[in-house]
Formats: sequence, C-alpha cells, structure tokens
Amino acid sequence: MRGQERGNGLPARPDAALRRIYPAVQYPPGNADIGNADAPAVGRPLACNVSRFPARERHGLVGLDGHAQRLAHLIDDLLAISRLEAGTPVERRPVAIGEVVAEVCGLLEESFCGAGVALTCHIDANLAPWRGDRRAVEEILTNLLDNARGYTPAGGAVEVRLAATDHGVALRVRDTGIGIAAEHLDRIFERFYRVDPARSRAAGGTGLGLALVKHLTDALGGKVAVASEVGVGTTFTVELPYGEERPS
Repeated sequence: MRGQERGNGLPARPDAALRRIYPAVQYPPGNADIGNADAPAVGRPLACNVSRFPARERHGLVGLDGHAQRLAHLIDDLLAISRLEAGTPVERRPVAIGEVVAEVCGLLEESFCGAGVALTCHIDANLAPWRGDRRAVEEILTNLLDNARGYTPAGGAVEVRLAATDHGVALRVRDTGIGIAAEHLDRIFERFYRVDPARSRAAGGTGLGLALVKHLTDALGGKVAVASEVGVGTTFTVELPYGEERPS
C-alpha cells in the first residue's frame, strides 16, 4: 500500500520519504541536521579509490561519483527545508557571528581563486553579542557565496560585509556578476527556480540554495532581500535580529 500523500501527489512526510533513500545514497553530514541533533552521520558517496580500477573505467566512476554527490546534496537540502517548514526550531545560543563569517570566507577563498574571482570580507569590529544557530549562519553565507561565485565571471569580485544594525546584524554579499533581470527577482527564492537553466547546470548546485537561505533566515526571525542590475551585479542582504533583547 502506498503511503499517505498530499493533494499534490507528494508524500505527507517528505522527510520520511527522503530518508528511505539513505541506504542507497550515503552522503556526508551537511545542512540536513540543522535543528536535528539525531540526524545520522553517514559516509560520502562512492568512497573508493578509483586508481585501483582500469584506466578505461575510471572516467565513468568519477562521473558516477559526481552524480551521486549531487543527488546527495539535493536530498540534504530537501531534508533541511522540509524540517524547517515543519517548524523545527533552530538553536538559540551565543555565537561569535563575526568569527563564523570570517571562517566561511576563509574556507571558500581557494575555490574563488580557482574561479578567478576576488573575494573580500569586511566585519565590523564592535559587534554586539548575537544569539542564534551557528550552522544556519554557515549555510546561509555558504549558499550566497556559492551563488555569487557561480554567476560572476573570472576577473570579477565578491564582497562580504557584516555590520551591526539597530536590531541585530546585516550580512551583505555583493558581486560584480551577470546580474538578475527584474522579472526574476520575485521568484529566485522558490525551490528549483533558475534564472538561466543552462548556466545553472554548468555552475552545479541543487537549485535549492536560495530557497534554503530564505527558510533559514525566516527561522532565525530575520529577512532577506535582493537588489540586482543586469550586467552590473547582485547584492543579497540578510538581516538577523539579536535573538534576545539587545545588550545595553
């Protein structure tokens, strides 16, 4: 007997349905365990040394490994969004948010260098204590930076800026990329929405990055906005409240 379904044909519990795929696709721990301390720790797809296979088979194995990892990340993102939509709360702990932003930028710096895109990071020195979910901030910034790198040609630049506001902090990611036409701006936070499908496939990703940014920002009580001009670039701004009454 088929499981209970929604009117749109999707399982009533998409997270449960996706987790049934775990035995077939084992992927590294990622954002799926945001708000879920009991999420399983599993290995990476096709964790094998391809060098032990004949040369004619290696290319196919590498390609299969890439497809498996993309599927794994897709499931990971869908699980995270499903959990957030179900109302699973994010953590509320003291977080040195400036250190988190600097760490994410440092981890991604090499990939930006490889793409020929300059990455700079500016963090206010006098940020007030912030309470929230460290993993959520990491995922928000990582997805915004992945998006900026994928749509900024070589020779361009991406700037990250974290600044204090009256009610919390503002995280801005500004790029000098290809920009987004005005008619797309209202839809870019939808699941799987792609402004340029061909370019999106070439850049990789799951098509869920910006949707996850929106869900995580909402869960933290914040808001995300985007401003863009075709041929000039795009700026995403994520405003996050302190998570408690601002310290005096």
